[in-house]
Amino acid sequence: MANTLRKLKEQYYNTALVVKASFWFLVCSILQKGISLITTPIFTRLLTTEEYGVFSVYNSWFQIVLLFVTLRLDGGVFNKGMSKFRDEKNEYTASMQGITTCICIFCGIFFLFFYKSIGLLTELTVDLLGLMLLHLFFTPAISFWTLRQRYDYKYRSVVTVTLLLSFFNCVVGLICVFSSQNRGVGRIFSIVLVHCICGIGIYINNFLKGKCFIKKAHAKFALVFSLPLIPHYLSMYILNSSDRIMIQKICGTADVALYSVVYNISMILQFIVDSLNSSLAPWLYKKLEEGDTQYLEKIILTLAVWIFAFLALFMLVAPEVIYILAGEKYMDAVRIVPCITSSILCIFIYQLVGNIEFFYDANKFTVFVSFGGAILNIVLNYFAIPVFGYVAAGYTTLTCYIVFVFAHTLYAKKLSNKIDGITIISPFKVSWLCTVLVVYSAIMILLYDYIIIRYVFILGILCIAALNYKKILYVLKPLSKKDR
Repeated sequence: MANTLRKLKEQYYNTALVVKASFWFLVCSILQKGISLITTPIFTRLLTTEEYGVFSVYNSWFQIVLLFVTLRLDGGVFNKGMSKFRDEKNEYTASMQGITTCICIFCGIFFLFFYKSIGLLTELTVDLLGLMLLHLFFTPAISFWTLRQRYDYKYRSVVTVTLLLSFFNCVVGLICVFSSQNRGVGRIFSIVLVHCICGIGIYINNFLKGKCFIKKAHAKFALVFSLPLIPHYLSMYILNSSDRIMIQKICGTADVALYSVVYNISMILQFIVDSLNSSLAPWLYKKLEEGDTQYLEKIILTLAVWIFAFLALFMLVAPEVIYILAGEKYMDAVRIVPCITSSILCIFIYQLVGNIEFFYDANKFTVFVSFGGAILNIVLNYFAIPVFGYVAAGYTTLTCYIVFVFAHTLYAKKLSNKIDGITIISPFKVSWLCTVLVVYSAIMILLYDYIIIRYVFILGILCIAALNYKKILYVLKPLSKKDR
């Protein structure tokens, strides 16, 4: 045992920095999601559905406003800037923070003049809007600092700060919730307080190291890159957040809470799928560059089927998961688990197919489809939620993601045919998979009252996976480490 541990230790220290950094960033993300998973049942039981609904609505508006404050300068443009201005990394970080600071100050002035109208639009109190301004001021600083450390593979500091933030969000959250008359507001206050305390030091540190506020060259480069993509980012935020906002206005905050619990749990599953997608992207680009596209469709569809099986198992145990993580008062939300969970598979496929579009430098279509999907989501919600209630929002979201998948697959086929004379992935096969997904989701809703039948389904899926795992591994053989 001692020799084994020593060998593992030696292997670890001899591992390349980039590999160690990637490993610890993954561990950090898993622990962060784990803390979120553990604390979810605590806060759903301490807060009423109305209070949890207010908390969820605040988060939805915060994400939308954050887009305009940051202009997504903490997205892909940051790493591009690190590469372009490699001798001015600290200055570039300070410039990005300077831009978001100016925008946030402008938002504060705008709020002073129009806080009543903003309150009517968001249905948030003046106090909550004030907390949001503080939250917006320091959040970008933490994001820029984290990205800066990641770029240089300084994983220790990132892991430490991230886990401390998650830990104190939980501890301070419990203190504030127990000491507040309105526990929803107390939960929001705790998050803002922790981010402000942590953000102040990082905010000052970013400017001290950069020794500038905004450099013209940095600002010009970042804004020219990011501004054209704002419609795409906004559309995705609208697609992810408009459901809860429209449910709030049409049905009330209690229904927002029911919808949000399922949505937040699904985000943990989404994290797993996103990690897989991030790992596949470099491999996909390499195969496209080499012209080795013979097995791409089979691999993509096989992975999609594996994810489908994983999500299918989750749908089958959804009542038990909701009961454990949220409590009996949220059990009605089990009705939207199939559609919200199914959306994750659609996201995986369209993101992977979207990488093919990026490879061919055809990202304008992404903006067009994203904007169209967001508008479609709002229109469907406008007509469906008043008739069918908050449940409709889950199915409108799934509908939009299926449209995304079909549109991106068609366009990717057109691009690959036009440029290389090949079809990387068939829209027909993807459409067939989406049809099976919708039918399965409908069956799940009918089975939630029959626990024995659900567990027979679980046994059946596990048996099929066990009988076919060798065939599946053979199909996925090109994804071996050597090949990648």
